[in-house]
Amino acid sequence: MKVYLVNYVTGRFDDKEVFTAFSTLDENAAIAWVEKYNDILKRWLPYFISLEDSKTGEVEGVHAERWYNITEAQKAYYISTELR
Repeated sequence: MKVYLVNYVTGRFDDKEVFTAFSTLDENAAIAWVEKYNDILKRWLPYFISLEDSKTGEVEGVHAERWYNITEAQKAYYISTELR
């Protein structure tokens, strides 16, 4: 029986972390989630980068935490594994 693990990565260089969002038996569900996540990231990233202060490269205020999460996020992917 194949199980699909859907993962995403955050961080840069030494502080990279891989998170498993969920596991499923349905490969189509894994593909759909990965495509949706990557599409949202692709649309949001330019917007949140535009919020950066040109001098410091940081964002203050309401969007600061979201800015950090979005700019540190990397594409999602899935892997398959088999249960014995």
